[in-house]
Amino acid sequence: MALPRHREYPVAAPQPRVTRGRARRLAARRAAERRRRFVLLVVVPVLLMLGSVYLHAVASDLTQRTASLEERIQDARSEGEELRLRAARLSRPERVISLAREELGMRTPTGGEMRVYGGSTGEDGIHVEDNHTEEGLR
Repeated sequence: MALPRHREYPVAAPQPRVTRGRARRLAARRAAERRRRFVLLVVVPVLLMLGSVYLHAVASDLTQRTASLEERIQDARSEGEELRLRAARLSRPERVISLAREELGMRTPTGGEMRVYGGSTGEDGIHVEDNHTEEGLR
């Protein structure tokens, strides 16, 4: 068996002739494609990571501010409760009467010393006609 002396290889199709204008357009397309790939593979992931870091920082700050505000609310509530208790202690009738007697020299009036002046309604808002009903309750 004899080997063939020349081996024939398939020939590629002839390339069309490239003009300068066409070469420039091809180069511009390739450059645009490279820029698109760069943006897609490098810039977009970097921006996504930076956005993620920013959102994490904002969320952390908001969590910290929320905790601070909740603490202030709790402090205000406890202070309000303390003030309500203090107001209740200070406005006890026994305390008010003793302070009026000791520090201001006041005394409890007798029935003959009290007079109603002016219109049909007394200072305490009780009508003069209803005055006899109030005396019956005492």
